[in-house]
Amino acid sequence: MVFALVLIFLVLPAVEIFLFIVVGEAIGALATIALVFGAGALGIVLVRAQGLQTMRRAQASIERGEAPVREAVEGLCLFIAGMLLIVPGFFTDILALLLFLPPTRRMMARAMAARMTVMGAARRGGTARSSATSGVIEGDFEVMPGANDNGNPPEPPRLP
Repeated sequence: MVFALVLIFLVLPAVEIFLFIVVGEAIGALATIALVFGAGALGIVLVRAQGLQTMRRAQASIERGEAPVREAVEGLCLFIAGMLLIVPGFFTDILALLLFLPPTRRMMARAMAARMTVMGAARRGGTARSSATSGVIEGDFEVMPGANDNGNPPEPPRLP
């Protein structure tokens, strides 16, 4: 954890400053500044377009009754890419643009899935039935002490 913080707060700014100097010498200061702002604007457009596509795919997965795990990971990658584009610098822009590429996002999704453990809800016995197929929702109930005849809790006392 400490190594990651050192990398983020010391090495990353040093790399960005170095790249600003190199690019500034090659194309000039104004062109360098324009390139940084252009990358930010491009990032906003890409995050919006690809984010909407990812959201549509997630909704389609939910409608099919599937968990939108892949879409959630892609959405996370797009969020990270958007944040990286906000940070001024060429190295972070390159990382962000890599995250906009679908093959890179799929590779990250596979890497994240390999490190995750999915736990299901424990069942108390019997078989779970879907209300979508049978129209029945199974469950247990308990009559609360002081409940009235229809099983509802008693009315709270009213102030005069």
